[in-house]
Amino acid sequence: MNRPLDPLLRLSYFVAGTPVPQGSKRAWYNQATKQVMMTEDAGARHSSWRWELSSQARQAMADAGYVQPFDQAILCAVVFHQHRPAGHYGSGKYSQRVKPSAPRHPGRKPDLDKLVRAVFDSLTSIVWIDDAQVVRLTAMKKYIDRWEEEGVAIHVSTYEA
Repeated sequence: MNRPLDPLLRLSYFVAGTPVPQGSKRAWYNQATKQVMMTEDAGARHSSWRWELSSQARQAMADAGYVQPFDQAILCAVVFHQHRPAGHYGSGKYSQRVKPSAPRHPGRKPDLDKLVRAVFDSLTSIVWIDDAQVVRLTAMKKYIDRWEEEGVAIHVSTYEA
């Protein structure tokens, strides 16, 4: 019986900035052309976030000495760091303390799956050939304090043949 091989950590880096989710796709039927049309909701913030993810991925690959995207099966872990809303903090002399009633986890928008899609699409052809290579994913959103930097921590491992 073969035991699964342990993954080998290849990249671990942090991309600073406010994470922006991948836009939703919307389809409709165009009567004039008799075709199904599709559009994606995306804006300037989305484009600049995707550019930042891609450029940091290129730099991380170069720093680690890789010149080609990985072609093996991938394990990817992503942790999105988000600031707490101001309402989670006390007031006056307690303004630096999180209220006991504040939620521990960011169970609000943006959706985790859309945040992951933006990261995966940005890493395609840079870190991996296709995001279909990702066979295992760990993803989470977590709150950080006001003085910490928002962004995403990305950890990429490969399963060797």
